[in-house]
Amino acid sequence: MNTLRGFVELNLPMGKVECLLNLNALRIASQDLKIELNELLTGADEKPLEVLPAIYFAGYKNALYLKNEQPSLQFEHFAAQLGRLDFEELTQDLLKSVGANDETLGNGMGAAAPTP
Repeated sequence: MNTLRGFVELNLPMGKVECLLNLNALRIASQDLKIELNELLTGADEKPLEVLPAIYFAGYKNALYLKNEQPSLQFEHFAAQLGRLDFEELTQDLLKSVGANDETLGNGMGAAAPTP
């Protein structure tokens, strides 16, 4: 994976997909899951296998919206593809993208708020 300023390039089995993981992606994920942002962040520790794909899918949509394009993938297809990648690497790339660090995270992805 390649990360730069919130942009993450995922090498999915179907091909490369770009995600933009920033505050807007967290907002999109919160809306998609119909939960508040703080619930999304605490849910990352409590249910990482549910929350992580939702955040990456929101990042995928966010990258396309930035280009004024529409997503072509459905969530379940995206999540199935994402499930083929290394979970720990996905977690670390997400944390780097939103500005979190290991000290604020505890054992899981963590509920630390992104740094501005």
